[in-house]
Amino acid sequence: MIASLDLTDICQQLVRDAGGRKVLLCSVEGEVLAHAGAEGSSGSLDEATGDAVAQLIADVVEGAADGGRVPATKDLVASLPGGLPGGLSACATAVGAKAALVVIFDGRATTLDRVRLKVRRAREVLGKSLPAEPSAEKPSSH
Repeated sequence: MIASLDLTDICQQLVRDAGGRKVLLCSVEGEVLAHAGAEGSSGSLDEATGDAVAQLIADVVEGAADGGRVPATKDLVASLPGGLPGGLSACATAVGAKAALVVIFDGRATTLDRVRLKVRRAREVLGKSLPAEPSAEKPSSH
């Protein structure tokens, strides 16, 4: 799937609003649907950070469905306890049953509360911007 300009724009806006370093929007299959990074930040993640972020994505997607290992709050926004390698932190949420949204940020530049607030707002916009699931449109055979 090719990343939509609208999805990329939303990710770029979230980087700016939340004071994040990087934003990823991933499908439940792990495909990156859209991403954005702060000006001057490296576009790639090191292996340890990538592994931690992948596990967080899996946990919020699983948590939206059935209760993942990373405890999400009532609004399904989870953060990694202990943070990421390199002193960074991550905050993630499921976007319906379609995707996961992750913001990687430096806690010295912004706060978790600010990131969580901006993630909740972006989640609402992204939920409306993601294409509908084809299976959701099929009528029941009963």
